[in-house]
Amino acid sequence: MFKTHLSVGVAVLLLGGVTGCGSADPKNGGSADSKHSGSAGPEGTYQELIAVKKQATATFTEIRDQASAESTLPKLEEIAARYAALTGQMRAFNLSPDESEKLIDRYWRQEGEAGDELARAATAAQKRSPRHAGRIETILGRFGITRTTIEGRDGK
Repeated sequence: MFKTHLSVGVAVLLLGGVTGCGSADPKNGGSADSKHSGSAGPEGTYQELIAVKKQATATFTEIRDQASAESTLPKLEEIAARYAALTGQMRAFNLSPDESEKLIDRYWRQEGEAGDELARAATAAQKRSPRHAGRIETILGRFGITRTTIEGRDGK
């Protein structure tokens, strides 16, 4: 029997924070208040991260077989790149632990559900296109979702 453990990286990312990622110099594209700069701000960016996970979920459902996987996986890689860019934007906000916690508390259910649905859609896509299972797993990892499979002693 397989047990799958999912871990979502966004919460860890926000709680950990990265110091010095934002530019406070307006001449370099930053603002005097780099912590909350950007068109959407931290809350809008976090909501967009969730929306991008949902977009990836919908795209994974387009994989019906090996042939459809060939045309769909490049789209998923583009979506994963967008997710990575948004993750970078979140780091650049340099939120305090308190601000991060408030944001996570506000969206933990939506983010968790989006991550769970994404993992399920990726698993289904792997079953429909086993030849691409490794590539699908790599793409899933770019969304901060890792899966560890633990097998029993008898291999079941």
